[in-house]
Amino acid sequence: MAKKIQAEELIRQLYAPGAKLEDFAKYFKIEADESSAFRPRVVYDTAFIDMGATAEARQRAAVALPGFNALVRIMRRGSFELKLLGGYDGPILVAEGDSWFTYPKLDVIGALNDRYAISHLAGAGDTLTQMLEQDEYLEETRRVGAHILLLSGGGNDALGGGNLKVHLRPFDPRLSPAQHVRSSFNALVDDAAKQFDQIFRRIAREAPGVKAICHGYDYAIPANGKWLGNPMQELGITNREDQRAIVHELIDRFTLAIGRLAARYPHVVFLDTRGTLADNEWTDELHPNPAGFRKVAEKFDAAIKTAASSSRSAALAPSVKRTRGKAAEEPAAAPAPRRGLKVPTRVNRGYSLHIGLNAVDPGHYGGPQTLYGCHNDAQAMAAIARECGYDVMGVLLDKAGTVQAVQTAIRKAAKELAAGDIFLITYAGHGASVPDYSGDERDDGRDETWCLFDRQLLDDELYAEWLEFREGVRVLVVSDSCHSGSVIRATAAGLVTIDATASLDAGPRARTLPDEARRLVNANHQALYRSVARGLAASAGQAGGLSPKSSRQAVNPLACTVRLLSGCMDNQTSGDGDINGLFTSRLLQVLEQGFRADYAAFHKEIVKRMPNSQTPNHWVVGRKDAAFDGQQPFEI
Repeated sequence: MAKKIQAEELIRQLYAPGAKLEDFAKYFKIEADESSAFRPRVVYDTAFIDMGATAEARQRAAVALPGFNALVRIMRRGSFELKLLGGYDGPILVAEGDSWFTYPKLDVIGALNDRYAISHLAGAGDTLTQMLEQDEYLEETRRVGAHILLLSGGGNDALGGGNLKVHLRPFDPRLSPAQHVRSSFNALVDDAAKQFDQIFRRIAREAPGVKAICHGYDYAIPANGKWLGNPMQELGITNREDQRAIVHELIDRFTLAIGRLAARYPHVVFLDTRGTLADNEWTDELHPNPAGFRKVAEKFDAAIKTAASSSRSAALAPSVKRTRGKAAEEPAAAPAPRRGLKVPTRVNRGYSLHIGLNAVDPGHYGGPQTLYGCHNDAQAMAAIARECGYDVMGVLLDKAGTVQAVQTAIRKAAKELAAGDIFLITYAGHGASVPDYSGDERDDGRDETWCLFDRQLLDDELYAEWLEFREGVRVLVVSDSCHSGSVIRATAAGLVTIDATASLDAGPRARTLPDEARRLVNANHQALYRSVARGLAASAGQAGGLSPKSSRQAVNPLACTVRLLSGCMDNQTSGDGDINGLFTSRLLQVLEQGFRADYAAFHKEIVKRMPNSQTPNHWVVGRKDAAFDGQQPFEI
């Protein structure tokens, strides 16, 4: 029979200076039946602890012994403070994360604790959502003057959210292992990417100069466990090689998504841990054993040394000064933007271009086709861009808004912007259409257009410009014109009703070319638009014209992600007003009221304020970008 330690003596030893959690591993056990994924229920093992002779004594001992997560924090906080008081001169670290950072016997932080001063916030079971809501990591980073933030999270998402069975198809011999993974799993990964993105951005804004080091997960081995092996067996997936191949697919998707996201941020380091552990270096289906955790810790150690190699003062902005043991001074703040907008991260770039045409070339359009609110729209959107930290490339009004000027600015942005950067282009003016000379418009036989000063810019031309942007670049198009509901795809549409102060019952002044003017332009300049359209088709290498819009993304895919917020649907018109178009005015209202959510919610809030005759559209084309989906509108 094992010799038991008195509960009082155990507490005394646990709280002794220099005590290490791994030295007390035998006094804890995991109750698997009551655990959830990456949230192991760790309890004291009374087979090794004398809790007392009476029921009252045992009750008091149970109360006195701290919970596992709390105990780990207490012990590691003591180790951290002793290092600082003992003359430690290495980098200051904060650790926030899940059970890979807080686990009995040994975890990643336990393996690093002798080398570094680490303020420990992690807890077994902590989720990305909790990290975002609690924001402890930012407060602690500032309090201790940390150089580096260690992050562990998303494992629950990487392996099916603790409910793998619903994300897999029943065994089908006709399907590959990867094909057994349902698309619902991608939604889990998307959610994780959105949350990591918000964490990365918060660090950049509120703890400038701090490096974040996060990690992926290795290829866990399905056994007869509740997380991986059993759910697959219940679906008839019994072959061990198939099971392992499915886990590889899950981990690969997670790693690629978070790794690609992290690469956009120069202050973030992502550790790809795939292939790190041997088969005998797992404790269970989710956690490495001590030898495995040491291997993962070595990857962290190398990244920490690299991040700490440059002096702290060089890594921080000149205005930032951090001191240990007390709250750090805040960096010199940029002017606060209006409610509903976010200050820039300072780690990514944003370029913007704003076009507003109250008048066009009479020689081309048969008259000036006068509007009234477009200059104000362009200036208002430029003001938003400046408040958010964009480099405003230009505000092109009337004669300045030529096809060449617009294309030159777009091409400059495409050449200079890299993954993680954003290009914002806004248009306020007439929308129209020309006959489809390239053969890609199977639905209505027309190419939608923006009416720039000297001629119409075809939707096909815009798509050709988007093709030049690099992977990971975000393009945001705000179009307040008629027929702009899918302009980013290759059409232009949008309705605008009168203005921000006008009654919704007021008569509309549509931002669309009158039918007579449109017929005149098409008749007089047919050769011009035919040449433009067929030139695009030839450059695309498509015999007989461009591919249909319905398949264009498959045939000639974009590397970037293009998001459209338009004033109306393709079959509607946008009204003009003396101050702003209705769409722009309602967009400004939503921002002024302190909007704090993502693009989908932003679109819904604008729609609520619009008449039934004008329905703003929200459309995305190009590479899927879950982080972009989850960001606040206009943030860099």
